[in-house]
Amino acid sequence: HIQDRWQLLKMRVFTLILLVLIFSCKSEEKKLNDSSKATLSNFQMQVDSLFNSVIKKDEPGAAILISYNDSVLFSKGYGLRDLSTNMPITTSTNMRIGSVSKQFTALGILSLVENEQLNLNDSIYKFYPYESLKGVTIKQMLSHTSGIVDADTEYWKRWTLDRPATNNDIIDWYKKHDRKVFNPGEKFEYNNSAYQLLASLIEKISGKEFSEYIKENVLEKADMETSLFYNLSKPTQISERAYCYEKDSTGTWQKVDGHYLNGIVGAGCLYTNLNDFVKYSSTLRQRKILMTEIDSLLFQPVVEVKELADRDFYIIRESGSFYGMGWEVNETMAVHGGETFGAHSFVIYEFNRPLTIAIFMNSNSLFETEPNLLDETYKLTDKYLKTTANNAYSKAVRWLRELQFLQLIVNWSFG
Repeated sequence: HIQDRWQLLKMRVFTLILLVLIFSCKSEEKKLNDSSKATLSNFQMQVDSLFNSVIKKDEPGAAILISYNDSVLFSKGYGLRDLSTNMPITTSTNMRIGSVSKQFTALGILSLVENEQLNLNDSIYKFYPYESLKGVTIKQMLSHTSGIVDADTEYWKRWTLDRPATNNDIIDWYKKHDRKVFNPGEKFEYNNSAYQLLASLIEKISGKEFSEYIKENVLEKADMETSLFYNLSKPTQISERAYCYEKDSTGTWQKVDGHYLNGIVGAGCLYTNLNDFVKYSSTLRQRKILMTEIDSLLFQPVVEVKELADRDFYIIRESGSFYGMGWEVNETMAVHGGETFGAHSFVIYEFNRPLTIAIFMNSNSLFETEPNLLDETYKLTDKYLKTTANNAYSKAVRWLRELQFLQLIVNWSFG
C-alpha cells in the first residue's frame, strides 16, 4: 500500500515536471524566434544603411540579393533604372550583368555535351578550321587557357555604331588572323572572344539562335521568366529594363546602351533580375538545370588564376583561386565579376554554406568610388550567419540538456 502511494507520488511529480518543461520549452522557443527575427531585422537594416549611404536616389544604382538555402535574407533595389523617367530599380528590374553571363554560356555548352552533341576535348578547329584555332579544345576555351588572341579588343579600333559588331565578325577575324598569344593549355589569360566563339558554336551545333537555345535549355529550367540574352544587332523588348550609364567629362550621366560591341553575345549581354537570379541559384544548387549533374564541372578547378579583377575581393585575394568554367573558384566558394559599358556586377556562390550574394549595378563607377562595398556586404552577411549558427547551436545544446534531465526523471518515476 505504501509502495503504491510512493509510485503515485512519483508519477504526479513526473507529470508536474513534464508540464513545466513543456511550457518552458514553448516560452524559450518563442524567445529564440523573437531573437532570430530581431537579429535578421538588424542585419537587414545594416545592409540597407550601407547601400543607402553610397547610392543617391536620383542616380543610377544597384540591386542586391542575399539568399541562404531557399530563403531570401535581403533583396532590394537602390537608385534609378531610367534617369529620363525616374523609374526606380526594384527586385524585378532587369540589369545587364556583363561577364557574369559567362556561366550561362558554359551551361549551354555543357548541355550539348550532356546530349552527346559535343565533347569537351573536341577542338574548336573541328568546327571552325582556321589556323588561329588549331589545337584549341572546348575545355580550354571555357577555362581561358586557349592561348588565342582576344579579338574583342581589336574592335575598339574598327567598328562604329553605324554597324554594330556581331559574332560573325568575331569568327571572320579568326579566319583572317593566324596567331596565338601562347600555346593552348599553357596558362590562364582571360579571353572574352573565346566565349563569343562558344556562343556561335552553340548556334552551329544546335541550329538555333544562341539566346533562344539558352532560354530553352538553361533559363526556363531555372524558372528565369524574364531574363534574356540581349543582342543589339537583333534588339528585342526587355521588361523593366535598367539602362546603363557612365559619367562624361563634365560629371553628367550619359546613357551608353548603344555601344557597338553590344551586338556580340556569349561573353556578356545577359539581362536578369533579383527575382530570377535567386531561383537560378536555388536550381543550380539542386542540380536541376542539367540532368546528369555535369554542371558540377562549372566549379572544378582547371587552372590557377594569378591575375584577375575578382581578386580584389578579400576572400579570394587571401586564399588564392582557380578558374573552372565561367566561375573563379577556391575551396569554399565560386565568384565572378562583370564589367561592361555602364554596368558592373559581382556574384558569390558558397560551397560550404548555401549562401548566394549578387550585386547588379547600372553604372560602372560604384565599385570604383566605393571599393570596399562588396567586402562590407560580405562581412555583414558572414557575421549574421555566424550569429544565427551560434544561436542554433545553443538551442540544440539546451534541448539536449532538457532531454537528459527528462530521461533522469523518467528513470526515477518508473524505476
